[in-house]
Amino acid sequence: MTQSMSLKLICSCIVAAVFVIGAASCATSKYQQALDKQLQQNGTSNSNQSPINESPTSN
Repeated sequence: MTQSMSLKLICSCIVAAVFVIGAASCATSKYQQALDKQLQQNGTSNSNQSPINESPTSN
């Protein structure tokens, strides 16, 4: 009986891990698509450089 419960626990953990990994990859994909769309609207390309604030500063 304990083997059966242990097997169920292991299977549940595996299913939960697969769900979390799938949800994380989906969220990352949607974030990347939104970022690409925003960059296309701004007329820039997606690069690995950090964004630079180009607004003039008043001193």
